[in-house]
Amino acid sequence: MGKRIALIFEEDYLGSYPSFIESISLLSKQGHKVDVIGTTRVTQFPSPPQFPQNVKFYNLSLSSKIDRNYSNEQSAGNFDDTPIQSKKISLFKYFLPSKLKQRLRGILNFLKFNFSQYQFQKRLIIDNLRYTTFVLSRLARKKYEVVIGVDLGGGSAAYISSLFLSIDKLVYWGLEITTPYQPLVYMRILKFFEERMCYNSDLMLTTDMARAKDVCNENKTPINKKNVICLPHSPSGFCESKHSDFFQKLFSLDNEIVTILHSGWIHEVMKSTDLARIATQWPNDWKLIFHERMKRKITEPYIKQVIKAGSNTVLLSLNPVPYDQIDHVVLSSKIGIVIYGNHEEWGTSWISLAKGSGKIAHYLKCGKPVLCINLPGLNEIITKYQCGILFDNLEDIQSGIYKILGNYSFYSQNAYKCYREEYEFSNYFKQFTMYVDS
Repeated sequence: MGKRIALIFEEDYLGSYPSFIESISLLSKQGHKVDVIGTTRVTQFPSPPQFPQNVKFYNLSLSSKIDRNYSNEQSAGNFDDTPIQSKKISLFKYFLPSKLKQRLRGILNFLKFNFSQYQFQKRLIIDNLRYTTFVLSRLARKKYEVVIGVDLGGGSAAYISSLFLSIDKLVYWGLEITTPYQPLVYMRILKFFEERMCYNSDLMLTTDMARAKDVCNENKTPINKKNVICLPHSPSGFCESKHSDFFQKLFSLDNEIVTILHSGWIHEVMKSTDLARIATQWPNDWKLIFHERMKRKITEPYIKQVIKAGSNTVLLSLNPVPYDQIDHVVLSSKIGIVIYGNHEEWGTSWISLAKGSGKIAHYLKCGKPVLCINLPGLNEIITKYQCGILFDNLEDIQSGIYKILGNYSFYSQNAYKCYREEYEFSNYFKQFTMYVDS
């Protein structure tokens, strides 16, 4: 008999995240009843796909929007460098140790910033209290054998609910990493409960053991005390077709044009402006295409920067497609690019990405060789399977493209093999199915 499972997912990007979609699909096919307890917000992400009747969505409508203007780690939460204006330095301040003065300055500026954000935080706190109450009330109506809390919002709501309800199997799914050093008090409170969820859950799901260590480290949880199951952030199954003309029709491209695809977020985390700039030096019959995971507009300041950097030669596909059409998009490209900024600048969530990069999994599924930035984990995959070319500098991408084109069948076949052995989701999900059934 199937189990009743609750997935607590507070974010708005379910329609574009393969590991969540595949998990829901596989659980439903196995006869389990899956309730997704989430939110309804104004969002630019595509809607989730249609699931069987044993999958139900219970969403709370919230007015607050999720800020996607991701700031870097160096600027987020750093208040110590903001000077306090003063005409005179008191004798008391003069004799204070410099480290203590810096600490006091940081605390004062932290408080000033949070007071300045009072109305914004008030709205977020009210919405989070509403969502946590909503989750608790939904979980209290039925007996769930498994409750899965995802990341910060879903994880904290699931943990708080577990303090009031008896839950047989409490599962923390740590995909995105939120650093404890948040500038807003509201975020620090949420982070506290996420840490408790990570520490006290019966099982942790994440992409691989490297990611598990990073997630545990940021949530003050000893990795050796956690039961971990690794599920790559990837699709399942295999492509039914080998070719597509999605971009050729969208941009009226000849079949001779070599299409180089960057799929996913257009942002400085992905060095999008630098990538667009370097693409202007490529041969005329090569085209760099950015395809977004959420709806964007050419009037956005950053999109304008990318267009300007690319001197109007790069192509932007700013309308996301439904999940079941992603293969159709990727198949119309020749080569896929994977690039991320430095995690020291952008934060812990941007390390240990070997099995956490959805774009590389989709490229490989479609047999597309990969141009991949030389980062730990990713470099091991590329080197082991010879499914692409690594680069350290953007200037190296052009020579990498030439190498791939010179032996395309070799790299393409290796891409299929890499996906089959390292990324195909259903292979990994069997272990979680055993956990659910136990």
